[in-house]
Amino acid sequence: MLADFVVSTLFPRVDFVIDLHSGGRSLEFLPCALAKYSDNGSATETAQLELLRQFAAPVSYLTSGKGGGGETTLAAAAQQLNVPAIMTELGGGERISLKGLVIAKNGILNVLRAQGILRSERSFADLNSTRFMRVNGPADYVYAPHDCIFEPLVELGQSVNEGDPAGRLYRYGELDEQPRILNFESSGTVACKRSQSSARHGDCLFHLFQEIDDPGN
Repeated sequence: MLADFVVSTLFPRVDFVIDLHSGGRSLEFLPCALAKYSDNGSATETAQLELLRQFAAPVSYLTSGKGGGGETTLAAAAQQLNVPAIMTELGGGERISLKGLVIAKNGILNVLRAQGILRSERSFADLNSTRFMRVNGPADYVYAPHDCIFEPLVELGQSVNEGDPAGRLYRYGELDEQPRILNFESSGTVACKRSQSSARHGDCLFHLFQEIDDPGN
C-alpha cells in the first residue's frame, strides 16, 4: 500500500526524488550517491546526472539497476514515470555515521539551492566535485563460498588489484585449521565490505567500484 501511494500519488506531483539509505545491516558502504543509468540520452537521465553533481557526494555510482530488485525498486518506478531520482548509501552496519549525516544534510541543501527552492548566498557542497564510478560486472563482487567467520584484509576506499587478498575465512568448528584466503577477481576501489564477522554461504563480502569520466562531459 505504501509503495502504491508513493508511485501513484506522490511521484506525479514531484520534480525529483532523493531516496536516502545508509547501508543497511550487513554491509558498510563508502559514502556515495547513485542513480539508475543506461546512457540512453533521455532527459530523465540527464537530470539525474545533474542531481548527482548538485548533491556532490564524494562518490556518485551509476548502476544498471539490474540487481537488488531490478525493475521493482523506487528508482525504476521513478524512471518509468520520467521522474529524476537519486539514492544514497551513507553508512552501514546499523550504525549512524556522522560523516554520512553531514553528506546527507549538505547534499540535500545543495540540491534545494541549485533547484531554486532554497535561497542561499553560499553553496553547501562543491558542485561538480563528485567522482563518478560504476560496477563493471560479477568479477567486482566477492561472496562467501561457505558459512564462515570473515576477517577483512582491506578497508573501504582502498585501491586493490586483481589477485590481491580480500579476506580470510575460518570454517565453524575448524578454527585450528589454516584459514582460506579469498582474492579479488578484478581491480578497483573497495566500495563496500561486510560489517559482520559471521557470514553465510553466498553473503556479499565486498564489491568494487571502477572510476569513470563524468558521463555528461
